[in-house]
Amino acid sequence: HRGNLQWRPDKPATLVWRINAKKGTTDYKASIYQQEAPFTEPQQLVVRLPMSYEALYWCNDSLAVVKMAKSKRAKYISAFNPSDNGAGLTPIANFHTHDYYNLPDRPVMVTNQYGRKVLWTNEQSNEILFTSKGYIPNGQVPKLLLYKIGETGHKVAWESKAPYFEDIVAPINPTERIFVTARESLDEPKNYYLSDLKNDTREAITNLTEQYPALKGIKCEIMNYKRADGLPLKSTVYLPADYNPTRDGKLPILMWGYPR
Repeated sequence: HRGNLQWRPDKPATLVWRINAKKGTTDYKASIYQQEAPFTEPQQLVVRLPMSYEALYWCNDSLAVVKMAKSKRAKYISAFNPSDNGAGLTPIANFHTHDYYNLPDRPVMVTNQYGRKVLWTNEQSNEILFTSKGYIPNGQVPKLLLYKIGETGHKVAWESKAPYFEDIVAPINPTERIFVTARESLDEPKNYYLSDLKNDTREAITNLTEQYPALKGIKCEIMNYKRADGLPLKSTVYLPADYNPTRDGKLPILMWGYPR
C-alpha cells in the first residue's frame, strides 16, 4: 500500500512516499522511498520504519525526523540521515499520550530557500526544537524543548513565567531564540510581541485593549464539595472584583453544569 505521496520540501523536485510492509513482515512496518525529477532513475530507499508511521519532518541532506506509533498511545520520535539508508534511526524521544506533563507538541519549522517549511536545526544539524503545552498539575506553563540528536531526554530552552501566560506563535530566528509570542495575564489582555527569549526582552507588535472591561479583576475560586449521596464534586466559581463576603453577603448565582 502506497501512501503520503508528497514533494520533499528540502529538495527542488523530489517525490517521497511510504510503502507499508507486506503482511507477515516482522522486521519493519513501512519504508520511505524517494525519486528525483525527471524520474528517469530508479526509486531509492530512504529509511525503514520499525513502527507505524505517523508524521515525517524533513530538514536537509543529513537530517530528517519521523514520528511513529508503537500502539495507540505509545509514540516515538527518531532522527535519520536521508543520505544514508543504512544508518538506521536514532531515538530522540518516546512518550505516552496520557502523560500530559511530558508531551512534546510541534517541531519548530522554518521557511527554506524554496519557500517550504522544514525543521529548524543548528549548524551542526544535531539539535531540534519542539514547543510544548507544558501541562502541570495546576495548569499550563508553555515551554520550548531542545533535543540533541544522539542524546536521550531534552532540555527546557525556555518556559513561560508567572504572572504571565506566554505561548510561542511563530519562529523568527530560532538559533537566537527570537520568536513571535502571545502574552497575557490576569490584568493584561493578550498581545503579540517580538520576543528575544534568550535575553528575556520583548517589543510589542500589537496594543490590544481589554475586550470585556466589566470582567477585569474578577476572582476565580475552585470549590470542592460532596453531593447528597457522597459523590465528590468540584466547581469553578467566578466572583466580582470588589466582592467582600462580610460586607456584601450572599449573591445570586448563575450555574452551568454538564455530564461527563
